[in-house]
Amino acid sequence: MRCEHRNPLRFEAARCLLLAAAALASAPVMAIADNAAQPAAPQTPPNSMGPAQRAGAMLDSALDSTRAWLGRQSDWVSDQAQSGQRQARKWWNTTKVTTWGVEEPARAAEVWLAQPVPCGPPNPASPCADMSVFWQRLSAGSRSPLPSHLVLLVHGLDEPGGMWNDLAPALFEHSFAVAKFDYPNDQHIADSADMLAAAIRGLASRGVKQVDIVAHSMGGLVSRDVLTRSAYYAGDGSAHDGFPAVSRFIVIGAPSAGSILAPLQPVSEMREHISRHLEGLSARDDGWLHSYADGNGEAAEDLAPDSAFLRDLRSRPNPHNVAITNIVSSLVTPAHQDDLLSLADQASGWLEKAGFEHRPPMRQFVQEAISDVGDGLVSCSSAEWPGVTDTVRLCADHRGVVQRWRWLDTVDPDCRYHDRIPQGIPVILDRLSRDH
Repeated sequence: MRCEHRNPLRFEAARCLLLAAAALASAPVMAIADNAAQPAAPQTPPNSMGPAQRAGAMLDSALDSTRAWLGRQSDWVSDQAQSGQRQARKWWNTTKVTTWGVEEPARAAEVWLAQPVPCGPPNPASPCADMSVFWQRLSAGSRSPLPSHLVLLVHGLDEPGGMWNDLAPALFEHSFAVAKFDYPNDQHIADSADMLAAAIRGLASRGVKQVDIVAHSMGGLVSRDVLTRSAYYAGDGSAHDGFPAVSRFIVIGAPSAGSILAPLQPVSEMREHISRHLEGLSARDDGWLHSYADGNGEAAEDLAPDSAFLRDLRSRPNPHNVAITNIVSSLVTPAHQDDLLSLADQASGWLEKAGFEHRPPMRQFVQEAISDVGDGLVSCSSAEWPGVTDTVRLCADHRGVVQRWRWLDTVDPDCRYHDRIPQGIPVILDRLSRDH
């Protein structure tokens, strides 16, 4: 799929990043590994080398040494980040106990029902600009009936609350009943899944017969745990054991293989709670101390690549009797990918003409770098879900796939970013409409 808009600034940043990554990765490590499996070829005596060959050999050696040094520094930085995260979490937990007497996360999960608020005359050209919504908390003790068919939105890690500001109105304009699940998302993902399962069962007790789940980022893992864990749906999306049927599951940028940015979770935690407070989105009576009841950062452990939670989740069979759509986004558009790969091929041609004996696979390195960049937070390879045939690939960042970045209008007013429809919204509307 080609993107309608090409952002030159984004492309230049991506081009510099990817070419730098390709250059650093271009040491002849792969060639050395290949040669190790073959009989050693006679080496050319240094005195018999021409000037270009000697320059190439020196550059090869320098790149090899640089790559090894960068690898050691990367390992050291990763170790320091993990150590710092553990120390910060230990200090935070101790502070919560000694200062506020809080030892365990106390905040409960909540389901909010969307109510429409018209904000202008109808505009057929835009499916998400004609109304907004306000969210009405569903009281746990209430038994008032709910719509029989409900779209349930599940957010990801450290979400301040505005993730669905564009999608929810678009769903309303297409006659969908919408609710969102809000939960203490810094705790273990399995604990969040327990809360989601209880919330879905509670919806069934109020007349909901069918649920379509739209889940973003870590919310996709929470929902997948509910659908595949033996204690709940056990891999069968049909209605049973007090649960309503889950007929459709739309996943947006879920890190099924984890994220190398998981150690930065305390930063997103701070952003979440400051945003919640300033925008009046904090849970009832939480105030500035909302974060003390939101978990102790255990979700970051579960999101680390190759964590025990992710290994267990990926080992389960995909759920059946539920239509699954997996949306994978990338910052680099297909058109930009073509440009970058063309540059990689040109670089390979330059190296060949310069007489380099070990020419690195530049195209392969650029392709891997594009995949690693992904949507800015989740790599393309991590967002893949093996066995899901309905995979949609879009050109967007992690949040921008369903939410407009309105602040960009202050940077470039002529582009009118607020008028652009996030690319994921038409896809979601299309898939949900197939069940109606």
